[in-house]
Amino acid sequence: MCTAFLRNIALSALLCLYFNVQTAQAAIKLGSYYGKWAATETYAAGDVVTFTNKTYLSLIAANKNKNPAKVIKAWQILGTDGSFNYAMICGTSGKEACKIGAVGPGGGWIFLVDKEDQYPGFTYLEAAPTDIAKVAWCSDTTHSIPAVSGWSSYAVGAGKANTTAMLGGCTSGAANAAHAYSTATTLPGDWFLPSLSELKWMYNNLQDLGVGGFSNSSYWSSTEYDAGDAWSQHFHGGNQFPISKGNPLPVRAVRAF
Repeated sequence: MCTAFLRNIALSALLCLYFNVQTAQAAIKLGSYYGKWAATETYAAGDVVTFTNKTYLSLIAANKNKNPAKVIKAWQILGTDGSFNYAMICGTSGKEACKIGAVGPGGGWIFLVDKEDQYPGFTYLEAAPTDIAKVAWCSDTTHSIPAVSGWSSYAVGAGKANTTAMLGGCTSGAANAAHAYSTATTLPGDWFLPSLSELKWMYNNLQDLGVGGFSNSSYWSSTEYDAGDAWSQHFHGGNQFPISKGNPLPVRAVRAF
């Protein structure tokens, strides 16, 4: 029996077709697509790989060095002709290509596509469908969080790590709100507070297209300026500037897949 616990409604029909596994395995969520299977990689339950022109779903946690074609308790076949395309899960139908401005699997908006494979661990960045209400950057407005203040914290791909670091130093604030965010097809913890560069791409690729329903306001990034200030992205004009951490600003959460 298939459950509705899948993160991707668009792929639930495909999973239900092949997902004749034990009841204990029926709550497995679709995770990340990792391309070709590698014996050295450790996969989580729900991760998807390709192997010898077939597509497999990982059924167990810490799935490492288990050949998908031989260890049937560790893998479930999703497709046998190599036609499974992880990019074709966007749009309102869930069957369109994930391109800039498309509706993403989380119900938000695709704003970055890594066509050149520059960023390890993900191919797409999706902005949440709506703003989170205005919050301070962090409950602690007087101390620096070193992990989010260096140059690396500005980069595309840094938002998730920045958010984790902020959660360790903030009992409430922008990162906490983004981490707690969820939609009909995603769970709390799937989303994070974007880095300054990620926020800039969101502005460039969505706001300029008139997509996303952003306010003419500054939004918090997960990049710190100094002990008392953090970087923001203004969504009317595109300027970036530091703002006092105690100042309430809207948040637009991001997920990577």
